[in-house]
Amino acid sequence: MNMGHRYIEVFKSTYAEARASIMNDTQSMARQRGSGPNQNYGQQRQENFGGYGRSMSGGSSGGGNNSGYNNNSMNQYDGPPQNNYNYGGNGNGGNNYPMNNQMSGTSNSSGGAMKRPMAVSFTMKIRGVPFEAGEKEVFEFFSPVVPIRLEQENTPRGKPPIWYAEFGSREEATEALTFHKKYMGTRYIELLPLYDDGNRSKMMATPTPEELDRQLDEFIDKLVEDKDHLPAGELDDAFWKDLERHPFFLKEMPDDGAELHPAMEALQALKWDDDDDTPLDKANKYKEEGNKYYEYKKYRNAIIAYTEGIKQRCSDPTINAILFCNRATANFYLGNYRSALRDCVLSRKCKSDHLKAFIKGAEACMKLEKYKDVQIWCSTGLTKEKERNERKQQGRERKQKSEHTKVLNAIRQRNIHLEEDPTIDIFNISTNPAGSCVQLNESDQTLTFPVVFLYPEYAQTDYIKEFHENTKLIDQLSVMFESRAPWDEEGKYTLNQIGIYYEDQNKHELKTVSSDKTLLEVLQLPG
Repeated sequence: MNMGHRYIEVFKSTYAEARASIMNDTQSMARQRGSGPNQNYGQQRQENFGGYGRSMSGGSSGGGNNSGYNNNSMNQYDGPPQNNYNYGGNGNGGNNYPMNNQMSGTSNSSGGAMKRPMAVSFTMKIRGVPFEAGEKEVFEFFSPVVPIRLEQENTPRGKPPIWYAEFGSREEATEALTFHKKYMGTRYIELLPLYDDGNRSKMMATPTPEELDRQLDEFIDKLVEDKDHLPAGELDDAFWKDLERHPFFLKEMPDDGAELHPAMEALQALKWDDDDDTPLDKANKYKEEGNKYYEYKKYRNAIIAYTEGIKQRCSDPTINAILFCNRATANFYLGNYRSALRDCVLSRKCKSDHLKAFIKGAEACMKLEKYKDVQIWCSTGLTKEKERNERKQQGRERKQKSEHTKVLNAIRQRNIHLEEDPTIDIFNISTNPAGSCVQLNESDQTLTFPVVFLYPEYAQTDYIKEFHENTKLIDQLSVMFESRAPWDEEGKYTLNQIGIYYEDQNKHELKTVSSDKTLLEVLQLPG
């Protein structure tokens, strides 16, 4: 839901929180009540009940310590309600008011404040009120129902206002609820009752996705149905043009600087207004948004997105360098060559070897006819590129060496026999056409080996690229010989007939291996 051009987020609140917010400034609210359409509320109550008091006590509107109405000077109520839940100040009379345990009222004098006990307060929260709306518009929205009090909650600058309305009875509150999901101007209004005495409205429940889909389908069906039954010319071109700007029916990106549809702004707010996002998250989102605009050649919109990303001041210098460089590129295609050159300089300050900044800076200097600067940008960029490539290569070598060290340590821990120079056979993948070598699984610290099975009788081989150390030979063979091999014309090689041997290189002889052994157990055999 949106209010004006802003997307609205709703958070659940307890009754106590809402009540504390509503009753925060009772003196102010009394003045608001006096200036609104219900300004005669206290006076009417005074006439209804105060007159009765005059007739019973000779014109004095006293009521003991409970409550009363004074036509002359009623004391303001500044403390909590008494146990009998009466309202107003202490009366000036004595105990001569015959119904002082039952009557209660409020003062119509300026500055007086009304407080209702929580059990009989029919207050509801109003969401969706436009920024420019005031008390008059809210009163008109509930017409003919008249709230006895309105209050606008103070919200941070830029945040939509929140209104509260209190009604005098359950009947009035129930009638006011019929305005739920109605419109105030062009804005969608939601009403949330804050009282809870066992008859909470069903609308407090959060609609399910299925219910939202159903409501959307009904709305579209009704729109089509109404269109078919409308007389010719009932809907003008402005209506259909506005509908084409809706995100559901948008065919192309809006023009640079064009006013966005409220629904489009709501979707954008849904993406950007996430309090849980870190500056780095927001910077990445703005970068992606700018890239989308750049892809559609909406360069001004792209510049705005990149600028917002830069304003996040994230801690990643690479992201900042990319944002400056991308903004430089957008400025370049708009002909803003000096701005593009300045952004290239800022990009280099964030990351001195950002190659794209050198390229775009040289191009901007060419457009500005600064040919000496072009030479400087190019030569410096080439030097930085060479240094960067060397650093990358060194980084890859360090990473590879670290991985090899981990694998060798894991092999030694398993008491597997190695040659004097194991790196030649283990990690030199140029000798292996499949390009595989021993690998260490970081998650469970297990090893996988490339394994070759030889069949000398037929001069054939089978190559297993990744043979897990804990896999039994019989399990691997059952997969390999699930069906007859093409070269096994006589059908000799079956699980029951296969013999497995390994070569003891020290004694230069073949030794039998049980098929129930794992690969690790075979590798741990001597020789």
